[in-house]
Amino acid sequence: MRALLGSDNFGEATAFASRTLHEDPGKRSTMGSLIRSRVEELAQSQQADQLKKALALIDQAKQMNTPLGELYTEQLEDLRRQIDKRLSSMTQPQGGPRSANGVGAPSATRPAVAGGEG
Repeated sequence: MRALLGSDNFGEATAFASRTLHEDPGKRSTMGSLIRSRVEELAQSQQADQLKKALALIDQAKQMNTPLGELYTEQLEDLRRQIDKRLSSMTQPQGGPRSANGVGAPSATRPAVAGGEG
């Protein structure tokens, strides 16, 4: 299971987890914590592709024939929200154009005229 998750072979990993849980529901905490740990590991990355891998693993874990259970499903959903927030902050521009000295663009582009006429 660790090797499958570590090699990002999430389809086989979740299929294995599902079969294992079907045969032995007592292994729910083992399978759930392994999947959650891999999601957490991927979620620590500063790279968008790693965060997207974490989301893919969450999606596949949620589609398992033998579910992980409410506790792990909730934990994975919490992680999904955190990852979604990080991804959206990575793709949004950070405050618009800046000048060479780091100050934002002036609010008016027309120079002020002495005497108030323009």
